[in-house]
Amino acid sequence: MKVRLLNKVANAVYNAAIKGDFELAYGRLLKINPKQQRKVLSVFNRQAFERLGVENGANIVADFAGYRGLQSGLKQVGGTKGLSQSIIDSIDLHLTDTINIASKRVIDELPKSQSGWAKLMLKDSWVEAKRICRKPADKAKKYIKNKFDLSKSKNKTSPLIKTAKPKKTALITKNIPNEYKTIFANLEGKTGQEFVDTAYENMVNHMKLNGIAPKSISITGADGVMSVNGGYDYVSNTIRYSQSFVEKCAPQQQINLLSHELKHCEQFTNILRTENIGVSEYARTIAENSLKQSLSKSSFDFMLKSRYEQALKQGKGEEFIQKTVDNWTKDLIPQIETNFAEVLKLPKIKANSPEGIKAVQDLKAMRNYEGLDAFGFGSETYKNNPLEVEAYAFGDSIEKIFKGFIS
Repeated sequence: MKVRLLNKVANAVYNAAIKGDFELAYGRLLKINPKQQRKVLSVFNRQAFERLGVENGANIVADFAGYRGLQSGLKQVGGTKGLSQSIIDSIDLHLTDTINIASKRVIDELPKSQSGWAKLMLKDSWVEAKRICRKPADKAKKYIKNKFDLSKSKNKTSPLIKTAKPKKTALITKNIPNEYKTIFANLEGKTGQEFVDTAYENMVNHMKLNGIAPKSISITGADGVMSVNGGYDYVSNTIRYSQSFVEKCAPQQQINLLSHELKHCEQFTNILRTENIGVSEYARTIAENSLKQSLSKSSFDFMLKSRYEQALKQGKGEEFIQKTVDNWTKDLIPQIETNFAEVLKLPKIKANSPEGIKAVQDLKAMRNYEGLDAFGFGSETYKNNPLEVEAYAFGDSIEKIFKGFIS
């Protein structure tokens, strides 16, 4: 197939897919032979990522892959794992191509001769000199003088070097509330798992979540496609992170994420403890939201989508939704009662108290809660949900105070 014709077919498939008409896109694809189909799909994937970005591109690639899988039989595409892997491979290919293009652009812009490199170095030196002082002439003089003084004596340090890494001042320490000094005091010198465990214990005590929050966090599982994986689970009352959380995240990131997830723990346990809500309402809210997410375009739950489509054709869509929510609620109730047993023993939060009113608002936000997708991406809807807005703000504030403490 000629490149022009291949691109024409790929464009037709892409234009149909982004409109949600996967039947038309799939029909156009079937008109060419299998070998050519693979080439068209490769172009389709590239177009999706380039035009829509990684997150939305992954969604459209996933939806179309799922549709093809349901039409041809999931076994032929390696099941749901095969679909997921093909999407991941497409993302990796897109990112590799993007990096290669960016690298080539940087290389092309570099000097091609010794004189070119000399000019570039002189330019950089002058830019640095202009940055140091106010007036260009004084800048050059001070810059050269500091260089000269530094070369004359190894024991003499340039004023510029002295100010490069400011030490913690009494003023900075004074501005940190005493309660946070206590939290951070025993974290100095700790790294890795020791830092994570101590920071978690300190934050649990600070937020008065003893007997409410998980006793510890779990480090298990692989990272997501783009980042560390993990979070708070509002059914099992656990906090889990993948291994890179300990190995690759900086301490300020770790304490931010721990604080973020503990804020979620506080939100959801307060909902459970508030009068007139209870376990049944909590479980039903999760079931309704889970079903909504499972039937969304970005979901990989192709089997559930297929069953729902069959119910719609038979005029039983609402009945299918009601029965599914009822069954999922029934399954969730004993899990929640077991995993939050200690929380449920605590005194109830009055419905008309500030905490109770906020819990009702959080339950409403929970009904509209949209979690991260299979690749670890969060949409704008996810980031703007009140539950996430509060958790992000709290985590960021703790990180800012911690950075001030260790600087």
